[in-house]
Amino acid sequence: MIIDRLQKQAEETRVALERLEQVEDVLEEARDEFEHELRRAGDALVRSGGRSWRVENRIKELKDNIALNREDLNEKKKQRRELETRLSSIEAELGRG
Repeated sequence: MIIDRLQKQAEETRVALERLEQVEDVLEEARDEFEHELRRAGDALVRSGGRSWRVENRIKELKDNIALNREDLNEKKKQRRELETRLSSIEAELGRG
C-alpha cells in the first residue's frame, strides 16, 4: 500500500537524519579540539620566540585539518537539508493520503 511505503520512507529518512546529526556533532567537537590545539600551538610558537619548525608545521597541519573538517561539515549540512526536504515532501504526501 502507498501509505505504508511512504511511512516506511519517512521513518528511514528520520533515522538517516538522526545519524547525520550525530556525525555533525562529532565533526563539530573535532573542530573545537583542532581549534583549541591551534591556540595552544600559537602560544607555543610565541614562547619559542616566533620561530619553530616543529610548531609551525603543527600549526599548518591543524589548519589543514580544520579546513577539511569544515568541508565535511558543510557536506553533511547539505545532506541534512536534502533529507529534511525529502521528509517534508513525504509528510505532505502522507497528509494528502
